[in-house]
Amino acid sequence: MRFLVRFFFGLPARKADVEEIKETLPEIFEENNRYKRRRIRPLWWLLDATNQDIEAEIRHWVRSSEIDDEPRDSKPTRFCPRQDCPLKGEAEPQGEGAELDVSLLKLLSAGGGPNAKPPLNMFLDLVRKQHAEMGLVKEVILTDPYIYSDLSEDGIEGGFDNLIAYLQALNVDSDSTFTIKMNPSPKRATKKAKEALYKKIRKSYPNASLGNYSPKCSFHDRFYIVRDDKGQLGGVFGPSLNGLSSNAIVLMGDLNGQQVLKKLSAWL
Repeated sequence: MRFLVRFFFGLPARKADVEEIKETLPEIFEENNRYKRRRIRPLWWLLDATNQDIEAEIRHWVRSSEIDDEPRDSKPTRFCPRQDCPLKGEAEPQGEGAELDVSLLKLLSAGGGPNAKPPLNMFLDLVRKQHAEMGLVKEVILTDPYIYSDLSEDGIEGGFDNLIAYLQALNVDSDSTFTIKMNPSPKRATKKAKEALYKKIRKSYPNASLGNYSPKCSFHDRFYIVRDDKGQLGGVFGPSLNGLSSNAIVLMGDLNGQQVLKKLSAWL
């Protein structure tokens, strides 16, 4: 029960901790539970604690998790009600009354704000979680048009360092051979800007192949997409990398929906 280590050290519950507790101790979340059990010996640092005390603390700990593990509706997958939704593709409902199995983008996190820490670490944690099950990175696609600027709108430097931190969060080794395709923005991808960015990347990843994706693809949002050695596509959406070092409020999330990835794969 690894969650106990984090629990007794006062650390926040992660999604994995919540899942482990609900699998191991489902009874303590039941209302007025009455089940046969033996009394456990309280741990030495909780000399006066009863089973009920510990259960109450664990319940409180789980419910105060940084990640909302409970869906807000009764269905695990939400559906787009619009018939003209571009993410629906050619899917057909199965059976009478069935709904199209079209996942919407799931918002995971919000960060930044007055008196808050810069959201960089939250973004990197999201990237690590999203790509944990993927293979070796072979292609990285960045639609952020401000990728060529190290300076944020707040006048804070760090955009280039944040890009390197993002690649490190993907577990890309310094000697890896992979491709980075960036936004072909004619306004921002100037020769001088590209030279500065490429120099920064090649210092950490000398074997990286750098270029732009097709100018036929125009993205308004910032997508950070990865294709692994098996052709699997995954990614996250969020703010510009040069904005992650300030306390600007940002929203970020994953790109897990199959229809979303199918569309992105066709475009890219």
